[in-house]
Amino acid sequence: MERNHAIDTLRSVATLLVVLLHIAATYVSKSKATHTFDADFWISNILDAYSRICVPLFVMISGMFLLGRSEPIGEQYRKRAVRILLPLVVWSLLYLQYQCWIGHLTGFRPDNDYLLEQLLAGNPFYHLWY
Repeated sequence: MERNHAIDTLRSVATLLVVLLHIAATYVSKSKATHTFDADFWISNILDAYSRICVPLFVMISGMFLLGRSEPIGEQYRKRAVRILLPLVVWSLLYLQYQCWIGHLTGFRPDNDYLLEQLLAGNPFYHLWY
């Protein structure tokens, strides 16, 4: 398969938009917390809004590589399950351990029931929403 430079460029743009989103979101959050809606807030709010296209871009890029395949559906899921589930389990366990460590520092000590509830709800940490 020949390399598609347009997709590489789109992936690079989407990556830069992710960085921009995280930078702009910090300014928006700080401004909302302090109730200072000055020019910095509005510029960062506009940048935040426009850079949110990065996630749909990554989804469409991933979907483009799946189009035109003629594998059975079970085969598709089996191939991708290992690549997705193993990192998900590892990161979930690491984030649950992180919650315990932060809880130890802040005084909120999550018990095993709470941690299991978070894990089963698919919410071990807010970064794992996707």
